[in-house]
Amino acid sequence: TDPDPGVREAAVSALADASYSEEAEPVLALALATDSWPLVRAAAAAALAGRCPRPAAADALYEAVAKETNDAVRRTALIALVHCREPRLPGRLLGIARDAKLSVSLRTHAAGLLGAVPAVSRIPQIAALLATTQATDDTAPIAAKLAHALGEIGDLRAPDALVSALTHPRAPEVQHAA
Repeated sequence: TDPDPGVREAAVSALADASYSEEAEPVLALALATDSWPLVRAAAAAALAGRCPRPAAADALYEAVAKETNDAVRRTALIALVHCREPRLPGRLLGIARDAKLSVSLRTHAAGLLGAVPAVSRIPQIAALLATTQATDDTAPIAAKLAHALGEIGDLRAPDALVSALTHPRAPEVQHAA
C-alpha cells in the first residue's frame, strides 16, 4: 500500500478496466472498506460498478452504503449500484430516503435515484413517503425528488400521488417537480 492517496486512487481507477480478472474485486472491495482516503474509497466504488453482476462486488457496494461515513462515497456506491441495475436497490433507496438520521443531502440523492431503477412495485411506498415528506420544509427537497422519480417511473398508479404533490400548498419545489 502506497502512502500517497493519489497513487492509491490511480491504482484503484486502473483496476476498473474490464480486462482485469475477478482477482481485482477483493482488492477493490478492500480499498472501498478500509482506505483512509475518501477519494480512494469513491474510486473503488466506481470501479466496482462494472463488476456488480457478481455478488461479491454488489455486496461490497451495499456494505459501503450501510457503513460508510462519507456521504460522497455513499453516493458513489449508490450510483454504482444503479449502474448495474442491482435488484435489491429500490428497497435500499427507499430506506435511505426515509431515514431521518441520515443527512438530507444523502436522502435527497437516494430519492432521486429511484426514478433510475426498476421501482414500479415500490410506487405505493414511494407515494406514501412523498405524502409524509411534504409535511415539513426541511424535507421538501426529498419530496421533490420523490415526485420526479414517480414521474420517471411512469406507471398508472403514479398520477394520484403526483396530483397530491402538485396541490400541496407548502412545498413549491414539490409542485414544480410534480
